[in-house]
Amino acid sequence: MRRIYTGLVLAVLWGTGCGGTKDSDDNNPGGEEPGPGGTINLADFFKSGSRVKAQVTTTTDGLRWPDEWYDSKLKGPCTWEAAGADGALYCVPAGMEYLPTGGSGYYADASCTEGIVMTSEPVAADGFFVKRGNGCDVNARYHTVGAEITTTVYAKGSSGTCSSMSVTPGFKAYRAGPEVPAGTFVRATVKQKQSTTGLTVHFIEGEDGSAQLHHLQDTTRNTACNFQKASDSKVRCLPSGTTTAAGNAAVASVNSTCTEPAFYSTCGTPKFAVTFERDQCGPGAKVYEAGAKVTQIYGSTGGGSCQPQMQTPGMSYYRSGTEIPASNFVEAKELDIKTFGRIKVRGAGVGDKVQIPLMMHDTQLNTPCTFMKDSAGTKRCFPVSNIFATGNLFADASCTSPVGLSNATTCTPDRYVLANNVSNPSDMTYRAYNAGQQFNGTVYVSVVFGTGAPRCIQTERNSGTTYFMLGSEIAPTSLVQGTTKLD
Repeated sequence: MRRIYTGLVLAVLWGTGCGGTKDSDDNNPGGEEPGPGGTINLADFFKSGSRVKAQVTTTTDGLRWPDEWYDSKLKGPCTWEAAGADGALYCVPAGMEYLPTGGSGYYADASCTEGIVMTSEPVAADGFFVKRGNGCDVNARYHTVGAEITTTVYAKGSSGTCSSMSVTPGFKAYRAGPEVPAGTFVRATVKQKQSTTGLTVHFIEGEDGSAQLHHLQDTTRNTACNFQKASDSKVRCLPSGTTTAAGNAAVASVNSTCTEPAFYSTCGTPKFAVTFERDQCGPGAKVYEAGAKVTQIYGSTGGGSCQPQMQTPGMSYYRSGTEIPASNFVEAKELDIKTFGRIKVRGAGVGDKVQIPLMMHDTQLNTPCTFMKDSAGTKRCFPVSNIFATGNLFADASCTSPVGLSNATTCTPDRYVLANNVSNPSDMTYRAYNAGQQFNGTVYVSVVFGTGAPRCIQTERNSGTTYFMLGSEIAPTSLVQGTTKLD
């Protein structure tokens, strides 16, 4: 099953480690900037229909950046997903409950065959749906909510035992009702919109007129692909999706010295294997033909030794086969697409026909940026950084000098630190700082034991992590403000 997430649907086509490499600004005065084949219409990449509306963040300079889809009839967010008997794409409500189909979960019968849902959320009779089926080559099916069960239900755990239980106080249990009729969700088809030698670009087109980018396709190898830095240090469209297994020796290995990566896949037998360890300062990802399946994988323990590891349920692991030269894959060039005040939209282009917007770049801070909420709840385009401040790590024994940390290797030092407020995980807010000097001393953490006051105690430095002092805070009001709205 393939779900199309929309909040960063453009950015995900730009592989990790490849964005933001073009940091200079040419002071373009604004407007559409011609690529090799003319201009592009940014609105085509995320377009509202009569029912499915694009939720976007806009600025006073005319920038319009995608966030998520909203079903105006069902009055809630939705995501494009292959579903139903025909396997077409539908914009289905986000956060839907799953009906278990034999595995762990809740059931209506003592043999644990009729899956049900248990929820603490209020149920609206005309807008609550449940999902059945979730796996490789199994399209989800959607049902209305059926009768409530108020007495005994059954639970099945990882051991496979089916046990009776009462409905948990504060929760409600429901059977599945009939499958939803046609027209309940907006249906879409995928159509080719751009093409060049070896590459095509495909869009979702909703029956209500909505549209968005869906995927890039390597026509030579008949596989979806993403832009990312390849082993020759050039940006290319490398294999992705269900045809491709990903691997990193630091995550899983096929040998007892943890030096040969195991490539893992969740669906089918992959044709390609792509490394995802990419040094931003050196060569990028390597592509191989997928090799033989393995039954034993290895991983490094906390002490650094390489030991046999259990395979993750639902994953299959493979060796790499013959390496495919990077030059075999379509090369992309970075483009400046359009400027909105101090924010420039940047992307990638192939030949004279394919042009894809990928990221926002703050020309004043000279860094990529993304819209997030500041401490007052206002959307701002915060600088993108690999340095994060957790709020409870410090450089001194009194826990008054906070530090940020980074696990990434970058070609040039990060100039900013992002700090987030985790007190409300469902509505995260952020602050931004200039990055201070690298910190190599003892690290302390602020902790609370029981009901006592916070205590500042020494903690271990994480291996492979670089620590930084925080410099001056960047005033939120100095960042570009965005307003989220429905088109």
